Amino acid sequence: MRVYTVGFLVMCRLFGMIASGPTAARFWLLNAPDSMLGQSYKNPDGTGLAYYQGRLARVEKQPIAAYEDYEFASGARRVRSHLFVAHVRNATQGESSLENTQPFVNEGLIFAHNGNIEGLEDPPVPLGPLYGETDSERYFALLRYHIRESRGVLAGIRTAVAWLLDNCKYTSLNFLLADEKHLYALRYPGFEDLYVRKLDAGEDLRGTSSYGTRTETSDHQGTILFASEKLDAASSWEELEPGTLAVVQHDLLQLKLHHL
Repeated sequence: MRVYTVGFLVMCRLFGMIASGPTAARFWLLNAPDSMLGQSYKNPDGTGLAYYQGRLARVEKQPIAAYEDYEFASGARRVRSHLFVAHVRNATQGESSLENTQPFVNEGLIFAHNGNIEGLEDPPVPLGPLYGETDSERYFALLRYHIRESRGVLAGIRTAVAWLLDNCKYTSLNFLLADEKHLYALRYPGFEDLYVRKLDAGEDLRGTSSYGTRTETSDHQGTILFASEKLDAASSWEELEPGTLAVVQHDLLQLKLHHL
């Protein structure tokens, strides 16, 4: 295990949402007290929103800050899905470009990473075509390879993470990974936070937005959220323990925790 720290370097921010039916994520993306839009002022190097339309994974992203990206705001208001993954980037490897902007979508999977990894430049397995320069894209490719070889997502994650622990230096391996039916959330080793919150169907969301205005909505199904930061002041946010892989299946909304 080759963990290292990087002082007070600000890392990218993650958001994931999985629901029992199609719903909107606009409150968390735009209007919550600590929305993803608000977080983009400290993470201005790219923004992306990925989601599923039926079984098809889609992503809308730009190599600019969310607060400058009209498409991000439009997508947050327009899109309804049972599963969302959003990312605002603070670049640590690679320039600000579309190819380096997360989330990544490939083979029906959606992926976003928060952290920095060194040692993925010469992996032991073929990672296929890579379009950007980031450790995060290589991390995603390594996961996909082992998921295919293991014929199962959970087994593939375990194999890929085990190799990283033995061969790479990293600040954080935190990720969100989606396969249309499930959302997987890893917190490892613990330098970077990752929180989870469960919302009951129809629960009102009330608070002061990042713009200082009062907001409210009840437009959601039963929902489970993951985020690098608590998006509001609710007491129901819980911190995932370091070394935990959380798995949620959208039609059951049962949170299962695995320790790596």
